Amino acid sequence: STGQGSGDIEKAKQILTDAGYTLEGDVLKKNGETVGPLRFRHTEGNQLRATTGEIVQSALKKIGIEVTIEPTATLGATLAQGDFDIMIFAWVGNPLFLDGLGQIWKTGGGGNYGSYSNPEVDKLIDEALQQTDIAAAAEKANQAMEIMAQDAYVLPIAQKPTFLMVYGDYLNIRDNPTNSGPAYNNHEWGLKPSVN
Repeated sequence: STGQGSGDIEKAKQILTDAGYTLEGDVLKKNGETVGPLRFRHTEGNQLRATTGEIVQSALKKIGIEVTIEPTATLGATLAQGDFDIMIFAWVGNPLFLDGLGQIWKTGGGGNYGSYSNPEVDKLIDEALQQTDIAAAAEKANQAMEIMAQDAYVLPIAQKPTFLMVYGDYLNIRDNPTNSGPAYNNHEWGLKPSVN
């Protein structure tokens, strides 16, 4: 709903202009100073993330921002030290949506690697974590996520597909893209009844 990630270059330029940036030739500036170059980091040997870096580099060049791509061999250290301007990595979630809410999104949270801080989001997270009603907690969490989407703190690119192959004579084996994996319901697995 924000239009982020749509690839609309003219809209991106308008957002930047409205925020006080100027495009001088093919260079984006704020208060006379060049924006960038920005460092895009990704894990070494991950071709999908390397390709994503090249796409980001090409897209941002169109709005006057130079991007250098720097792979890292130590994802955890790179994240913990904030040694990036743009970072691509993935969270593997679980069905418990409140599990990492405070750690990942709240000011000072241990997994808040980009140092995002918004007092309204912090308040909503605290309220969500204090709820005893799951629907009320979800409502607070969703309100916080709406604000973060408007702030453009994170741009979710895609949910990574997972693949599961099963012979046709088995039942109830299905994918589960959370950290529980496909074995989450292995107590329900079985052979199809034979038809005589």
